[in-house]
Amino acid sequence: MDKKEARRTDRFIHLTVAATHEALRTSELTITPENEEEVGVFFGSGTGGLETSTIQANILHTRGPGRISPLLCHL
Repeated sequence: MDKKEARRTDRFIHLTVAATHEALRTSELTITPENEEEVGVFFGSGTGGLETSTIQANILHTRGPGRISPLLCHL
């Protein structure tokens, strides 16, 4: 994950990506050009991270809806 993406995501995403790398490493699965389209990991979140939700809710209440992140659609 590059620095820009890391700044735009919550810590639980960082931990999920790290756990994915660890799971793939310990599985001893060799990903090759022949099987790379058959290997994947899916994870998701219905509302995003608590930290982002809290920060954006505070911005909404103190500065108004025009100042919240456009990436946040559930508030």
